[in-house]
Amino acid sequence: MVDSEQLKKLSTTKNLSRNAYFNQAIAQLLKRSDVKYADRDFTFCPIRPSDINKKSLLQASNLVLISHASQWDEFNGPGGVFLESSPGAFDGAWAITLGYANPPVVLTNFEAINSNADLNPNLLSPGWSFVKNNTDTSDPKEDHGTHTAGTIAATGSISGIAGMGPLLKVLPIEVEITASGIETAIYWAMGRTVYGVPHNNYPAKVISMSFRNTLEVGCPVSLQEAIDTFINDNNGTITVSAGNDDEPASNNPPRSCSNVFVVAATQIDGYRAEYSNYGPRVTLAAPGGEQPNGDACESGGILSTVSTNTGCQNSGFSFYQGTSMATPHVAGIAGLIYALNPNISAQEVKNILLESVMPFGSTADPQRSCKGIKSCGIGIVNANNAVQLAISGRTIIAAPSPTDLALQSSYDPFNRCPLNKYVPTVQSIASPITSKWMINKSTRACQILEVYENPTLQVNGQQLKVIYGKTVLTLQTPGLTCQVNNAHGFIC
Repeated sequence: MVDSEQLKKLSTTKNLSRNAYFNQAIAQLLKRSDVKYADRDFTFCPIRPSDINKKSLLQASNLVLISHASQWDEFNGPGGVFLESSPGAFDGAWAITLGYANPPVVLTNFEAINSNADLNPNLLSPGWSFVKNNTDTSDPKEDHGTHTAGTIAATGSISGIAGMGPLLKVLPIEVEITASGIETAIYWAMGRTVYGVPHNNYPAKVISMSFRNTLEVGCPVSLQEAIDTFINDNNGTITVSAGNDDEPASNNPPRSCSNVFVVAATQIDGYRAEYSNYGPRVTLAAPGGEQPNGDACESGGILSTVSTNTGCQNSGFSFYQGTSMATPHVAGIAGLIYALNPNISAQEVKNILLESVMPFGSTADPQRSCKGIKSCGIGIVNANNAVQLAISGRTIIAAPSPTDLALQSSYDPFNRCPLNKYVPTVQSIASPITSKWMINKSTRACQILEVYENPTLQVNGQQLKVIYGKTVLTLQTPGLTCQVNNAHGFIC
């Protein structure tokens, strides 16, 4: 890293705007033979749920059942992920795994986490605070991280309120939410050496992030390198929230980075949550809840852990809403897959998650529908389908998602698409086998999002074909006998 004093020495031109000043400094740095790349550091903002109505937390009218029965997001329904069909049924994903593995499957959400008796047994110690530079990863003023950690791995042993994997483990890492801070935390999370920080004895397989930066465009080279290292060298999975602005998920990091799952939010009926971002950058959706009144006891939200003696009825639990609540559902289900097969590759996990989604709830309201102009990706993540595929012993090959296709409003500056139409810009796409998906360049076309959500799948001998309207992708599968498994992919 280069501090501001060094930048002043490197930049010789005076009276530049701030952006021009940084750009010139970066350009000069890139001329040096000892510099691999140079990126501007910048600050992220946490993606928070709506403000909670504190006055109503203890009102009798808001008394709700604080129990597993209120976790609609975990059951089998239009908006749930099917861990089980009803409390205690153990007939969904939990019939196969609760997340136990030895060594344990480790996840992290890059946020401060506070004490809660239903979460503490699954918190690994010591974690690390890059904010305080010590092992204290709590923050009494903030429960966002405690809530998302509970969605991943609350035990349910006291209250019955459980996360995606009651036997998964969470490594608390409080990060400096700058680009460089997140990059450093990614390397430390996977067990790499970070100067001045104790070695991490619990390398993570899954990272769940709920940050945004609205100023930077694209993904900085250094951040993309950290993400790719975590995924490729660690066989890891990274999930990021789409945002809560009811607008197209923008080209800002980390959701603009390649190889991450960008997660939209749905509500109890499987419709798009009214606040959720949408569009071609979204990979898939998960339950994020919906609370019109912003009430911590409003049961349309996602019920999870907060600090002891706080939250709804001072129970230590609250209902929150947000794509931040949706994202750890995907992370936790990825954790269940790793628990079943610790040696599974990142590509295999990705393809299982993509192929196992369930359809969105059906509504004629285009503002609430996850199909069409406010697309939430390919479907709602489903834990039962995912773990069934994970134990099938078969090769799972998902059709490339809209985010895999790198959809843009133009393929080059001279060929722009009409409004609300997009063209694939990718050249090839990795698969869980050695072959790559190849796009037939002559078939690139500007098309509406719905075309990319509903591909036609074909098997031609040892070649798979996915047709998105006019656009065709093929994958060679030598030595494999494959068949169409569902609307989202193949099984071989």
